[in-house]
Amino acid sequence: MSFQVNHSEAGSDRVLLPEGEYEVIFKNVSEGLSKNGIPIVDIVLIVRNDVEQQFKNKYVWDTLWPVKTPTQLDRSVSGFSYKRIQQMSKAAGIPNGKEFSNIAEWCEEFANRVARVVIYHELYEGKTKAKIKWYNESNYPSCKHTWVHEDEEAYITDEEPATTASTPPVQSKPPVQTKKAQVVNDDDVPF
Repeated sequence: MSFQVNHSEAGSDRVLLPEGEYEVIFKNVSEGLSKNGIPIVDIVLIVRNDVEQQFKNKYVWDTLWPVKTPTQLDRSVSGFSYKRIQQMSKAAGIPNGKEFSNIAEWCEEFANRVARVVIYHELYEGKTKAKIKWYNESNYPSCKHTWVHEDEEAYITDEEPATTASTPPVQSKPPVQTKKAQVVNDDDVPF
């Protein structure tokens, strides 16, 4: 079977998430490094599909950056905003008083938890991006979100995937870590 590339049919399925409130589920929260080697916390959320709202299954990204002039409390959470850490923890329903030995341990606690976020738009390098202004507690704490990809580690896009009835509820699915593409050199290939 053959086919021909047609750039005019490539289109773009990317949709800028409109400003407003969204019920979301945490897909992944993990420590990482920026392109410049600055420690960050990467946050990947998905607009829940078990709540009646627009843009179900769309991805929402957020990044926690270290505070430029950290207070003593900020330093206690690896230099990130102590207030933002507390806001996110409360919104995700992490029990009050729970202790963590480090940020990595705190990040693991978010897998499959729900929250409500307020999205706003920000212009950055000539492009409008959806950003998270606030994390709040969910109005629907009982979650029946179903993952729409059989392989949630697959390529992440803004494209709205088709739902599948056979995907188990979120409570039975373990957290998934996203993977970066592996770069292969011609010398590494045996042919």
